[in-house]
Amino acid sequence: MAEGAVDWRGLDVASVDFFHDTLIAPAEITDRLLSYEVLVRTRERTRFPAQVLPGLPNLKLIAGTGCRQANVDMDKAAELGIEVMNTSGSRCRRNSTAEFAWAFIMGVSRHIAWEDRQIREGRWQTRRAEGLGGNKLGILGMGKLVLIFAGYGNYFDMDVIAWVPTSDAERADENSVELVLWDELFSESDILSIHLPLTDLSRGWVTAREFGLMKDSAFLVNTSRGPIVDESDLITALSRGQIAGLRWMCMTLSR
Repeated sequence: MAEGAVDWRGLDVASVDFFHDTLIAPAEITDRLLSYEVLVRTRERTRFPAQVLPGLPNLKLIAGTGCRQANVDMDKAAELGIEVMNTSGSRCRRNSTAEFAWAFIMGVSRHIAWEDRQIREGRWQTRRAEGLGGNKLGILGMGKLVLIFAGYGNYFDMDVIAWVPTSDAERADENSVELVLWDELFSESDILSIHLPLTDLSRGWVTAREFGLMKDSAFLVNTSRGPIVDESDLITALSRGQIAGLRWMCMTLSR
């Protein structure tokens, strides 16, 4: 994907090499990238923690897509004089993630992918869509992206509720969002969407306990970080029918 995104021949460099696999072991990372001065990342699958960066003595710049470089140890990079750049500013549009999450919500509520497959296989519609109006959209998080996302819910006549680590009642009220307690968010949401950064605090926040609170008709949408949800508990909840289903497109950093 990256190779065809731009004309790399315009760069005044000796060579441009492309790698399409994910490296996990620190030794593998340093062995492969030892000679490079600039790294351009389009995914967060390979991590650059503090113990890896000193093993790349030629490295001067790490550039990557996205508004944050969560898999790079920023303090260590600064200490070593490695500049880290991202696609912030006009090209870092928070509404693109909000739109993506909303596409998932439309897909699960109208069973679009399922019914498309049914028709292509010569079968008739088999599921009844309930629509979104009057249902509760639950949001885990309350950043700037969430305010855009909450606006979509308001336009679709949904009741928007949210839980945030630190209360921001004024901003929530201005955007027609009702702040609720943790248990209420999970028990009342018809669709629950996660919009949080992955931190030591948020890792593993959603577990079997939370799935036990959710309606068996509810959907979970995660366009945030994978480890916020306990994966094994999620699989159990789906297999037991504790929730109706999920849409899952997130950057999962190595544990």
